[in-house]
Amino acid sequence: MAVSEELPLSQNRDIIPNGYNLGCDWLVGNVTSHNITTSKYYSTSDGIQFSGSTLYNG
Repeated sequence: MAVSEELPLSQNRDIIPNGYNLGCDWLVGNVTSHNITTSKYYSTSDGIQFSGSTLYNG
């Protein structure tokens, strides 16, 4: 499944910068009823890291 944030039809519905991540945040946030924010993730030489807290089973 691919999800993305896009420009309006008048601008040919091109994907906005960071559009795939924002679309994924929107989908996961709606499915889980939690606000997901891409800005809490950052790249390192070891891969993607998360800045914040997580919760399991509630």
